[in-house]
Amino acid sequence: MVLLDVEKAYDSVWQEAILHKMLLGNFPSYILKLIRSFLVNRSYHVAVNGHTSDRYEVPFGVPQGAVLSPTLYNIFTADMVMLDDVQYYLFADDTGFIAADSDPVIVVDKLQAAQNAIENYQRKWKIKTNANKSQAIFFTRKRSPQKLPQQAISIWGQHIPWSDDVGYLGLTLDRRLTFATHVNKVLGKCDKLTRMLYPLINRRSHLDKNSKLLLYKLVFMPSMTYGFPAWFDCAATHRKKLQTKQNRLLKMMLNLDPFHPTEDLHRLAKVELIDEWIQRVLPKFWLGCATSANPLLEQLTARRL
Repeated sequence: MVLLDVEKAYDSVWQEAILHKMLLGNFPSYILKLIRSFLVNRSYHVAVNGHTSDRYEVPFGVPQGAVLSPTLYNIFTADMVMLDDVQYYLFADDTGFIAADSDPVIVVDKLQAAQNAIENYQRKWKIKTNANKSQAIFFTRKRSPQKLPQQAISIWGQHIPWSDDVGYLGLTLDRRLTFATHVNKVLGKCDKLTRMLYPLINRRSHLDKNSKLLLYKLVFMPSMTYGFPAWFDCAATHRKKLQTKQNRLLKMMLNLDPFHPTEDLHRLAKVELIDEWIQRVLPKFWLGCATSANPLLEQLTARRL
């Protein structure tokens, strides 16, 4: 799998190219006029100590933080060349592609061919990949050198070493897909959140218990369960680490003894165990995918089956 980091993605988008591709896509004229007014004739100036610089035009890019910007970037890259034997995962400026085969040489060849096609496309439309921030990973549980790639992927002339783990859309993927690294990073994030919120959630805090539990549900729970459809069936030992972290947080918030029975803890907190929550929510997730009008989500369900 190769994950590309587009250099200054939103700042370097060719504005006229967006409008050109929208025109080819048969967008209504009033939409084209609206987007043109949104993109062109933008300028900036700098003010320091009461002094203002001259105004300069912004010839490239889409506004950072604007709701429309990710959608416009998707339109800009929607016609990216894709090879038939490679799967692509695109989310705004996050680009990933993966190839599979029992022979690592064939995998590398497929990935390199896909990367070469992307480079030709990017060269045409004035996009540049930041090779220093791009990553490559070879998913396998085999340890034999013959089953591992002997050649690196080249991105804009720079060889990218194979990583033991990579980050994509908030998930950490290790090369054996055990999600052990992801769980450990989640635990580290929870520790940081605990230190930040400690004055509010510690045992001696004057904050009422309901407010503490609300903080858990709004801050800690989303961090602990993010991306669960991808890792829900990882090893029980990894999920147990999350459960232990949940138990300790709840005991601290409710000012209970560290050895307080887990079953009674969750009864008092009215909070489900991690595994119980996953088993309750997961069927709803798959049902939502199966009944979605988005063909990509339907494909996700089909692959699972």
